[in-house]
Amino acid sequence: MDRVLRDMRITGLTDVAETIREFALVPVDGQRLDGFSAGAHLDCEVRLPDGRAAMRAYSLVNAPGDTAAYRIAVARSDAGRGGSTFMHALRKGGTIRVGSPRNDFPLLMSASETLLLAGGIGITPILAMTRALSHGGRPFEVHYVGRRREVMAYADEIEAMAGARLIFDGGDPARGLDLSGVLSGVREGRHLYVCGPRPLINAVLAKAKEAGWPQRQLHFELFGADGPQSGDRSFTVEFARSCKTVDVPVGRTILDVMEEIGLDPLFDCRRGECGICVTDVIEGEPDHRDMNLSEREKRAGKLICTCVSRAKGGRLVLDA
Repeated sequence: MDRVLRDMRITGLTDVAETIREFALVPVDGQRLDGFSAGAHLDCEVRLPDGRAAMRAYSLVNAPGDTAAYRIAVARSDAGRGGSTFMHALRKGGTIRVGSPRNDFPLLMSASETLLLAGGIGITPILAMTRALSHGGRPFEVHYVGRRREVMAYADEIEAMAGARLIFDGGDPARGLDLSGVLSGVREGRHLYVCGPRPLINAVLAKAKEAGWPQRQLHFELFGADGPQSGDRSFTVEFARSCKTVDVPVGRTILDVMEEIGLDPLFDCRRGECGICVTDVIEGEPDHRDMNLSEREKRAGKLICTCVSRAKGGRLVLDA
């Protein structure tokens, strides 16, 4: 899916935790920045180790209205696919191509109360939300979980906020958030936002539903797609309408190979959340790894999120 990209100059680099760096970006052409809302992200063009260009999404940490520069924070993952390594190799004065801000995780400023939960680098959109709510004089509560303080970006700023709490779990979820306590007090107008790794989001959403939170008051965003899982294997996908067949190797997605063979699939988040890439399954059994399809849709096996899901067998036939 084509995106309009702008050249941005890196005017500032700040290490905000052991492996997390903040980037300040301004347009090379000197034009004004596009506006954005809390929870928005930038799609940044990175170069992977094999030379391919790819897009990676990074949340804006700015408060809306702070448009002197776009500010994003990137956690370096040496075990990742190379996007964060590319970002951390960039230098002040260099350039990068980015898209306009987009928001798949919008904040409802009219909520009577806002509960914010973050794990790891998931603090980035949550920080923007705290800044927006503080500026707007809106009530909120924030809980930020990390292994230890040194790896938690913006820990000092969060800790200084009224209604904020840092939790150091040492990598043991049992020492983390008391979800039963945090999620008690379900009320109309109270909205929950959670961003972080999939286990945190799954645990929060399950406990919230158990506590009686209405679905309309629950909002979440993964900070990245999951990597390969133990037991993953390559499989074949036939695209019926396009009359093309291709292998999907371990570590690559159906969406990746669709782009490589010249198809023009619709997509957005690449994390299995938004549902824009959902495609009809004609034959084969999907291995669902998304957070968009309902359990009923997953059991039916007639749809697949091509950005994250795979095949349980050796072959899928898709209507694409």
